Amino acid sequence: MSRLRGMLSRALALFVDDWPTTVAILAWLLAFAAAMPRLPHAAAGPLLACGLAIILVASVAARARR
Repeated sequence: MSRLRGMLSRALALFVDDWPTTVAILAWLLAFAAAMPRLPHAAAGPLLACGLAIILVASVAARARR
């Protein structure tokens, strides 16, 4: 079982490098999906893009400080 867990962990590490950023993106997508029915359609795309851009900038700034 531990061998399988290790293999899955390594496979996941191929796709996910920065866990805090991944969690922030998933949280934003869930919040956006919940708010989507109440948003005007013209504002949905730019709002999604701005939120993801803010997460990206925050991630890069945090990585630069390390």
